[in-house]
Amino acid sequence: MDGAVDRLRQHAKASATRDLLPELLPSESLARLELWLSGSITEDHGDLLAELVLFTNPALWPDAQLGSVLCRSLGCPVGFAAWVIGQNRFRLERLMVRTDRRIRAVRLAKSIGTGSQWPEQLGRIRRLVWRMMARAVSGDPVTRAASLQLGRVARALARFLVNHPICGTPEAHALQTQADLTLQCLQAESPRPDSASSARATRSFARETPPLDLRLRA
Repeated sequence: MDGAVDRLRQHAKASATRDLLPELLPSESLARLELWLSGSITEDHGDLLAELVLFTNPALWPDAQLGSVLCRSLGCPVGFAAWVIGQNRFRLERLMVRTDRRIRAVRLAKSIGTGSQWPEQLGRIRRLVWRMMARAVSGDPVTRAASLQLGRVARALARFLVNHPICGTPEAHALQTQADLTLQCLQAESPRPDSASSARATRSFARETPPLDLRLRA
């Protein structure tokens, strides 16, 4: 009986994950996101760092930190961020609302600080990227596509830290190396889709999915 219940739960989880897969980042948007975060596109470059500092503030809940970075700073779909956190998308939406209220209540600032503040702030951002990589490698075969997308986002953020004028520390370079290796492992484990069916799916997805606004929200 217990085994049957476990199988039903696994089936329900797999079905829910398949429903989220259409909300993954389109390949064109992800390519632009990687260029933008790596410094090749410099719009709002400084503002992104300020957003990362704001949303990794220890006054916010861990899930709120990760959800805010993915949805608010990087423009990821809510369904994708909910899968990363391991929560229902509606619970994540409520959490985002509570996060906005908390930011206003405690008057958190976007300032990146100077001197002794900066190493601590950078450490929080690096831990967030580590959490993304850990979630990416923990996915099951059903969530392979989502894991691969998350691995790419983590690598893009690591590259952003390396290429930023005040973030290119040895720790940031080590993080980028680990992010590159993590993504290579994920790509090696991902089955190669049939080229024709993959092209059809990409064209269909591009028609149904509006382009993401990758600029930071005020």
